[in-house]
Amino acid sequence: MVRAVSEHVFATSVTLHRNFDDLPFHLKMPEDAATCVNRTLKASQALEDKYYLFPVKDLDDCFLHEMEDKWLVPPTIKEKPEANLFIRHDNRVSISVGESDHLTVRFPLVSDAKTAAKELDDIARILADGYAYATDPQFGHLTVSLRHAGTGVQVARVLHLPVMHMLKQIPNLAKELAQAGHFELSPLRTKQHEAGALYVLTNRFAQQPTDDMVAHMDETIQSLIQREITLREGIFKEIRNRNYEDQVMRSFGILCYARKLPHKEFMAHWSNIRLGACVGLIDTNLQVIDQLFWDARPTQLLLNAQGQADERAMNYLRADMVRARLTGGH
Repeated sequence: MVRAVSEHVFATSVTLHRNFDDLPFHLKMPEDAATCVNRTLKASQALEDKYYLFPVKDLDDCFLHEMEDKWLVPPTIKEKPEANLFIRHDNRVSISVGESDHLTVRFPLVSDAKTAAKELDDIARILADGYAYATDPQFGHLTVSLRHAGTGVQVARVLHLPVMHMLKQIPNLAKELAQAGHFELSPLRTKQHEAGALYVLTNRFAQQPTDDMVAHMDETIQSLIQREITLREGIFKEIRNRNYEDQVMRSFGILCYARKLPHKEFMAHWSNIRLGACVGLIDTNLQVIDQLFWDARPTQLLLNAQGQADERAMNYLRADMVRARLTGGH
């Protein structure tokens, strides 16, 4: 079972970017791309865990969607058919070769960003295999995107901010963060749509030491969470706004009794019942609700159906699964 980091921080992922000093940053020549892949393949043998190599051009859509659902690759990976993926045997870490930088190492769904960043740095040191990474005395590690230059570390924290979302406060909040210059806040997106009231907070630049940046991010998150808590208490405990209570309970009723659930509709109701569980309106374990997020995804439903389901059928399968989890099968 995938567990949220906390009631408000739904998930944390860490990414590390590196480029070899002796190769062009953009691997346009086949021989340069082959050198980078072969170098990584050889060096990966020294890693503690086993990795499997997958050329992107050889992968079918189902596999790529599954890797996207595990947050091991971005949706844009299909635009890089010349890229190659190294996936750890437990599907917990990925190494993309030639996605944008020479190496993009991802550690999704972690509980501790600092520890994960250190593990990724250790992996990168082994993958260097005696070769030097491109660095600059002023900027640190050099990357294709300026925002990753420095440590090469990007931390993404997925926050559940349903009341601020309901009150349409997120745009102003995102603007405040952008003006401060350290972090940016954007909606979490699935393949076709935004994912309810889930928002991704990421560091805009990687110039700070990772520990300092993560500590600063933690302070920022605590400030955002306090805003959300204050609004929740005002609406659900002090004012007892029946309109918002009604939204939550209607969503719970729909998920408990619906026979057909498109994913976009599910996500809107999922966000509401997660809020309901957090403020005590719904007596459902938060871990059960969180697991629905992962299990209701189109790719997961398709895998469970062994590929024998179109979108219409998956809408029925999703409703059946959600209803069974929330009501015990009624």
